[in-house]
Amino acid sequence: MNGIELAKAYFEACGRPMLEKEFPELLPYLAAGITGSGSECFGFDDEVSRDHDFEPGFCIFLPGEDVVDRRSAFLLERAYAKLPKEFGGFRTDITDDGASYRLEADLPGFDKEEMKLHLKDG
Repeated sequence: MNGIELAKAYFEACGRPMLEKEFPELLPYLAAGITGSGSECFGFDDEVSRDHDFEPGFCIFLPGEDVVDRRSAFLLERAYAKLPKEFGGFRTDITDDGASYRLEADLPGFDKEEMKLHLKDG
């Protein structure tokens, strides 16, 4: 399993159900995926070459505050923090307050149809 596969499995098992249950009104405005410069983001990692960022996790990309307000973003952060700290035999670096380098990115004006993300709907 590489990092992209691990992120997708974690999202499908933990992230998507949380979003569907707790934030159904936000789903049309959110995108999820992984981003960064590490090998896990490009599918170059494997059982032999896993670096320090190899872990379950995903980014949630939010549009500007005119679409998803600060309170909703805060509640989303807290819900993400409650996701399992272990998945598939791997630990996450998510802290109890939701801090993680993969939590969310505020991208005002982004068009999720134009973004190339590893974790797509369905």
